[in-house]
Amino acid sequence: MLGARGAGAGAGAGRGQARTAQGGADISGSKSDTAKFKGGTFKIDHGGKFRILKQHVDPKTCLAQFEASTKFTLSGGTGAYQHLSGSGTAVINDLAIAPRNAKGACNLNANPVVNEETITATGHVKL
Repeated sequence: MLGARGAGAGAGAGRGQARTAQGGADISGSKSDTAKFKGGTFKIDHGGKFRILKQHVDPKTCLAQFEASTKFTLSGGTGAYQHLSGSGTAVINDLAIAPRNAKGACNLNANPVVNEETITATGHVKL
């Protein structure tokens, strides 16, 4: 299981550092990330189209809730993962509090005051 946590630069644009018991991943907000472990690495390509499942902003609190899904593929392995391949679906859940603009409205185009993003990915992997 690979779990990521960290502060985000905006709703749906998570950045942070993933951690597992034996390795981690380079979570940079790009369309591809590298999972790094003691025995090698592999690429996680998640640059496909997002399907918005739900989206809501409370204008009183500026709490933004977002849920989307996307497909991913695994490839480019090195070391123990040199023959790794696989694919699946990831569901992204994001909670953020947007700052207010000069008129007091929620500014969804600015970096959030606080952001929490959870990505749950399921799929099939072949070593």
